[in-house]
Amino acid sequence: MSTLQHNPPVFLYSATFQPPSPGTKSMDNSAPLVLTGSYDSAIRLWDPVTGSNLGLAGGKRFHDSYVNAMVFDHKTGRLYSGDGVGRIIIWRKQGQSKTGTDYVVMRKIDKLKELKGLPIMSLSLDASRPTGRGQVLIAAHENTLRVFDLSTQRLTSASYAGADNHNSIVRGSYSACG
Repeated sequence: MSTLQHNPPVFLYSATFQPPSPGTKSMDNSAPLVLTGSYDSAIRLWDPVTGSNLGLAGGKRFHDSYVNAMVFDHKTGRLYSGDGVGRIIIWRKQGQSKTGTDYVVMRKIDKLKELKGLPIMSLSLDASRPTGRGQVLIAAHENTLRVFDLSTQRLTSASYAGADNHNSIVRGSYSACG
């Protein structure tokens, strides 16, 4: 067990384990790398065994606000991150080294008027979808649940009402069957 010491100390709002690269069968028993999202708008990559910081995703800060939510697509290896101003960034890992600069921004989704200025609290992928297709469920402030279509790169007409919540941190998620 190790401590992931952030310098300077910052509030952490999200963390996720990096899955093995798609299509590889790893016989390596080492611990998966960890990514953390924080108040200072950074996504950091960590080696959980040594506790060493492997750098910022993409080599710098790409978000303009605190990073509240992250989710990996285990089928494609892409990382989706959401922040405090309603921006979602889609990341792709290139290369096999263990550094933050292996991550590159594929797309910034920040022109969605329905999410503009709303902190994104959680992102969830539909596990039953085919590779490269499907939807991301976005839970944001102001009781907002929206569905983003990965094929069209647009919000669907589906939005969900009734998830009225003002006091608790509630995350949206798909059931196992989608």
